[in-house]
Amino acid sequence: MKVIGSDCQSGGRKMPDGRMVNEDGLETFSVDYLGKKYDFVVVMDGATGLGKGYQIVEGYTSAEWYVSFMIKELKDMFENNPSASLMMVVENCIQKAIEEIAAYERDNNITLEEYQKPSAALTLLRTDGEVTDVYLIGDSQGLVALNNGVVSQIDNPNQKALQKLDSAVIKKMVELSKEKDCSVLDTRNCEEIQKMLIDNRSKKNTDVDGSYWVCGTTSGTANHGACITFNNSLVSGFVLATDGFDYSVLELDEKQVWELIIEKGVDFVTTQIRDVQENDPLCDKFPRLKKADDLTVVCLDYR
Repeated sequence: MKVIGSDCQSGGRKMPDGRMVNEDGLETFSVDYLGKKYDFVVVMDGATGLGKGYQIVEGYTSAEWYVSFMIKELKDMFENNPSASLMMVVENCIQKAIEEIAAYERDNNITLEEYQKPSAALTLLRTDGEVTDVYLIGDSQGLVALNNGVVSQIDNPNQKALQKLDSAVIKKMVELSKEKDCSVLDTRNCEEIQKMLIDNRSKKNTDVDGSYWVCGTTSGTANHGACITFNNSLVSGFVLATDGFDYSVLELDEKQVWELIIEKGVDFVTTQIRDVQENDPLCDKFPRLKKADDLTVVCLDYR
């Protein structure tokens, strides 16, 4: 496995002090254990709780704190046991985050609703040179390119569930923009849209109809992720990304975006995505929830 390109960009949101907010995270590391080398890649996309902007660490959003905390914990645990079950390690890290949030609530004499707590999508890859395990939970995306020329999305049921909820919100935003004769982006602050967003976030890590699971602060969450094993001899490579890597605005399918990355590089594709978003600042041509999101992508070459 070789990293042949990566990018981690802020979506453009600023804190009051002018600092650019980036709630994504990317970490690659290797562990030598009992004569065997394990390579890891962690990609995370944090989500700040809705409502009041609670800050676990002053000056940073709760999502930035959560992503940083989880990546550190994941790295620490795998350095001690790199062959451990991915689900088990993720669950142990979530338990540690639960304890940290509970301490924050006690220290500040507050009780946070679930939708007010930070969470994150997670893609976790591990390879020992022979097989590769990929774990996904939340709105995380991955592409696998096989030696036979097939390029496809790695199946992630939680991504599909969350995208279905987001699509309903975007559809309503488009309807309201026509009713109110305004841009799609202008409808984001409408009471009806805000209620839909909160309702959707309330489905996070529950068993209600239309629910989805993400890394958050709920015990037992990790078991709801997807874990898939690939034989390295069959694989040409992987693309792991957060939802900000929205190549649909380039009107490309999975095979086309893989070929474009191999031909021109990750930076070329991310620049193309940002150019489209910059030229559609009100989200009218390509309806979406915001002008631009944090964008993280890494391409791994197995050839």
